[in-house]
Amino acid sequence: MSNIKKKIKIRQGYRAYLTKILSNADDIVQNYDGNQEKKLKQIRITLKERLDTLNTLDEEILELIEADEEISTEIEEAGKYRESAHEMIVNIDSVLEAKPINETMSRSMSESQQLSTPGHYQPTIKHGKLP
Repeated sequence: MSNIKKKIKIRQGYRAYLTKILSNADDIVQNYDGNQEKKLKQIRITLKERLDTLNTLDEEILELIEADEEISTEIEEAGKYRESAHEMIVNIDSVLEAKPINETMSRSMSESQQLSTPGHYQPTIKHGKLP
């Protein structure tokens, strides 16, 4: 098997794995309930690692390709995988960043509900006139 064919086979394996990770990540992002934070962070790291590996393989394969048409096809195909992975990384970041905001809001709401509960001490603020 020639060097280019071997690299293409290796890249196919990495692309298949990337597709599987993207599908798994999409399921978690769509049904995120706050308990999968660690899993999403792990998937994000894995996506970045796979992207780096695929970028290296894509560059090596492009160096070995001689036909102009194949080069543009390879670049376009590689771009689609990169776009999908980047989109998922952005989605993961959005979900993870939204989590602390939701937690902060729910905490402050529960604290304000506790303060307004009858029998709870509520300090009163008095305003006096200063000369």
